[in-house]
Amino acid sequence: DRRKRDALRQYRVVGSETRPALDGLLGATAETLDGADCLLVLFDDRGPRPLASTTMDVAVTDRLQALATALPPVADGGCIQLDLPPASSDEAAHTPVLAAPLLTEDGITIGVLLVRGHRRWSARDRRRIATSATAARTVIDLGRTAANALEAVDQLAAHDAELTHQSSILEHQAEELVRLAEDNYVQRLSAEGAFQQKSLFLATMTHELRTPLTAIIGFAEVMEQ
Repeated sequence: DRRKRDALRQYRVVGSETRPALDGLLGATAETLDGADCLLVLFDDRGPRPLASTTMDVAVTDRLQALATALPPVADGGCIQLDLPPASSDEAAHTPVLAAPLLTEDGITIGVLLVRGHRRWSARDRRRIATSATAARTVIDLGRTAANALEAVDQLAAHDAELTHQSSILEHQAEELVRLAEDNYVQRLSAEGAFQQKSLFLATMTHELRTPLTAIIGFAEVMEQ
């Protein structure tokens, strides 16, 4: 359902940052179980993926991961025994596998710890595996929190870079406005100077033309008389 998809989507960010802690946890678990093969499978909205393992056998990992996808419901803190079918006719009968789910507080399975051994599992073994599964869930939740925090830091850094870029653009525009204002002031002074020179020229020409025109008008009046 949608609630489950939303919950699983939150674990998409979990990656290699949790690998050292999970490898150490699975290694300690395998050591207490006489070298059993351990595989931690994480579920997110894209499907299951191995997150940590104590075995380098890819075939075993693939078979255990396939087994994890068919895990029946298990209570939080519990384990269930599954049978891993033989890979070929040369292999012995079904191998017992203990599976401990990793559950959220809402009961959504976000992963499973699978342990393959070659002995009958005791109640003590089951408790150890369930405890390891709980510890793995804590590590994964811490990894998710750290990944989200790093993503938030990256987003803040990108936002800060964008603000710095926009601030640079605004500063450039402010400088351009100041330059335009200075150019406009110089042009206004030049225009005012030209206007004053024009006014002075017209006043001078009016004065210079008035005297001869007065004489011509007076002479014309004498001639008319």
